[in-house]
Amino acid sequence: MNSDLQKFADACVAKGKYEEIGDSKNGNRQYKVINSIYLLLKKEKRLHELLELINHNNPYVRSWAAGYVLPLSPAQAEKR
Repeated sequence: MNSDLQKFADACVAKGKYEEIGDSKNGNRQYKVINSIYLLLKKEKRLHELLELINHNNPYVRSWAAGYVLPLSPAQAEKR
């Protein structure tokens, strides 16, 4: 997994944990990381790389990745 995908996955996991404890301030910070990586991948026409994460072992990572790749690959994203 490349560093952008690792940062994306780490931020998804952290956001999920913050949501579980009701810490919206830190959860929102993690969203900014998730979104900035999404925008970078989109700009560089690398969104397809997120397909690698739709089978991740963490449900938060799977969910965020599937949401972002839904327009690219509906069949794969909807399985998640």
